[in-house]
Amino acid sequence: RMDGAFGLRNPSLAVYPEIGALVGLAKTAAREWPELCTRAIDLAPDFPSVEAAAEVLADEVLAEGPVETGLAPEGTTTLDLQPYVSAPGGKNAIVLTPQDVIVITGGARGVTAAVAEAMARAGRPKLALIGRSALLVAEPEWLAAARDERAIKKAVLEHATEKLSPQDLERRYREVAAAREVNETLSRIRATGGEARYYAADVRDTTQMRGVLERVRAELGPITGLVHGAGVLADRRIEDKTLEQFDVVYGTKVDGLRNLLSETASDALRFMVLFSSSTGRFGRVGQVDYAMANESLNKIAQTEAARRAHCRVLSINWGPWDGGMVTPALRKVFAAEGVGVIGLEAGARFLLDELSAGGDAVEIVALAEVQREIATASALARPMNSALTIELSLDRFPFLASHVIDGHAVLPVAMYVEWLAHAAAHANPGLRFVGIEDLRVLNGVVLEGDAPLVLEIAAGTAVGAERCKRVAVEMRSAGLGGRRVLHSTAIVLLDASFGEGAATLAGRTLPAYRASRDDMYNHQKLFHGPLFQGILTVDGCGEDGISITASTAPAPETWIREPLRRRWLADPLALDCAFQAMILWSLDRFDTASLPVRLGKYEQFQTAFPKSGVRIEAKISKATAFGATATIEFLHAGDGTLVARIEDYECIMAASLNAAFQRNQIAQPARE
Repeated sequence: RMDGAFGLRNPSLAVYPEIGALVGLAKTAAREWPELCTRAIDLAPDFPSVEAAAEVLADEVLAEGPVETGLAPEGTTTLDLQPYVSAPGGKNAIVLTPQDVIVITGGARGVTAAVAEAMARAGRPKLALIGRSALLVAEPEWLAAARDERAIKKAVLEHATEKLSPQDLERRYREVAAAREVNETLSRIRATGGEARYYAADVRDTTQMRGVLERVRAELGPITGLVHGAGVLADRRIEDKTLEQFDVVYGTKVDGLRNLLSETASDALRFMVLFSSSTGRFGRVGQVDYAMANESLNKIAQTEAARRAHCRVLSINWGPWDGGMVTPALRKVFAAEGVGVIGLEAGARFLLDELSAGGDAVEIVALAEVQREIATASALARPMNSALTIELSLDRFPFLASHVIDGHAVLPVAMYVEWLAHAAAHANPGLRFVGIEDLRVLNGVVLEGDAPLVLEIAAGTAVGAERCKRVAVEMRSAGLGGRRVLHSTAIVLLDASFGEGAATLAGRTLPAYRASRDDMYNHQKLFHGPLFQGILTVDGCGEDGISITASTAPAPETWIREPLRRRWLADPLALDCAFQAMILWSLDRFDTASLPVRLGKYEQFQTAFPKSGVRIEAKISKATAFGATATIEFLHAGDGTLVARIEDYECIMAASLNAAFQRNQIAQPARE
């Protein structure tokens, strides 16, 4: 119930513009549940009668139409994007001056730091940067000398006055890194001749914000501009989202803005820029709270523009920036959708150009282009369709009894590779499985009790070049209470033939490994039962990595009563032995067990692993007390040719796993 046109007709009619959040909900629901008919309807409040409004609404609900439809007495409105080029020097043009005092939320890091620096160069205004990170005025000498993550954590541990958990240590490190980034931003701004001060506050906290803004006025002067860039993400699908996650994501954007508006009601603002997101305009899987928050910002911006005649109000629906919350994995996803990543300098320049142009538009969508060849090569089809259903039980899959952690049968990650590959290949006959990218273990597949667990593996449509195809896949199940559980996601690579690869880790010399095979398996360094005891020898183990010789898997019918195929697509025993080797390495180096959580890229160069076995070489590229990253190569035990390679193998390490590995027999139910 805004104005019958989502704030574009007469936003002053909207009593509660935050209701626009429901539009973000609908657009995200349409992406997450494509099988449903999903509509967002804005019914104007100025129909001549309730009956007239109800009749129009009923007709629209029962008709087909776009996700966004506005209903007003004069007719129906739908929304579409139009090319927009603002004319320079318009009546609302903003030229920054040293007399301006601009409040910028979102901290002094990443995206907002780039905007602050650009503003400082443009007009030398006084900048008040507000963020959650505490500012370290001066670091102690023992900390100042530590420059990288490992050195900082080591220094913090050595000077801690109490025992720190891994979570505490990570939090301390992030605090130090954030404070340093803030100080570096302030230094860069001051180097331009600008003036900037940093204030630590939670934008959601009314009392904190009132105090901070009072300090800003006292120290810098009357506030003339606002840039609300604060935001956080907590991606989960709608049915998996918790209220706490929703509150922090939605509250940072919307409650933060409400606090800014209420506490600057008496300030003569010249401009207001709200950092909305293309997620609000289009919806995005996993970001219902973010979509709702940004659509609220868009509609609040419309109402603020209508009532502030002398204030330029902009709500910019940004595409992804190259910084802040965009990780390398997300960058690939955006490229797959044909959306480029906005450079920090380019985004900041766009904002300043738009302010100086003085256009009339309030809601603007700002997207970067992506190179066509990248988008084509990376495109992932949505929605996914169910490709494979597996009723997981000990009876049908006896190998599970040899893979027990903490008293429960756990599906090996090596079988994730096998079944995700099968789901993708099954729908694409004529193409071979040649690899998998960005395989993530999100929730382990664990058998609880005697009841079977039904796994569903879904796959998108194969896309890409004529021969090489990429297929998005995911593994899920119905967990306790029927709640959907997402276990794993990945991209499967299919091709008409295998590529060629050369070994890079052969010939290394590593220190001798002290434990025997009997120590590994029978004295429970490893939890693996008979079917997974494939390590034959450990040929070396040191800080740099580990080298083993291992058996390859027997025929599928040895492990599975009714296998999907007569031969393996990869080799679950060889892969699992590689992961076992990483457990031995983490125990040797840190006295802590490990488990795999991600395979950055797995490439296979032969149809099948050799029956004679493989030599497995793992080289560590990064290691902390909490996890490691490695490159792993599988070499033919006879001729040394490269069979397969894993790049960016990631594992987590936790002391609790040591005890869980000891409980490697399936727990029996208690008898009365």
